[in-house]
Amino acid sequence: MTRVVVTARPGWRLDEVESLLTPEQRRLLGEPTFRYLRVGEIDVAQVEKSPAPQEVLLVEVVSLDIASREIRQLVEEGRSIRHLVPDTVAAYMAKNRLYQRPRAGR
Repeated sequence: MTRVVVTARPGWRLDEVESLLTPEQRRLLGEPTFRYLRVGEIDVAQVEKSPAPQEVLLVEVVSLDIASREIRQLVEEGRSIRHLVPDTVAAYMAKNRLYQRPRAGR
């Protein structure tokens, strides 16, 4: 009913995914096939038109080696998180004052 897409975090490699699956994971995926892509090679319309639930897409993306706790700390310190999170996420965090220090006098 869905397509599985895998990306790698810093320190992990996409070419290890297939060998790291347990027998149970393989069974649940229906003996999957694997296809390597770069993020710019994904054709969303094609993916939506032709579901291939047994095909696992291994997508190479540019990733940053930064933890969420580091982002929270930057916000708390009043420093920029531009390019670390999507603009919509940064706007939501600012609007809802997430991770910000309380204002003086409150």
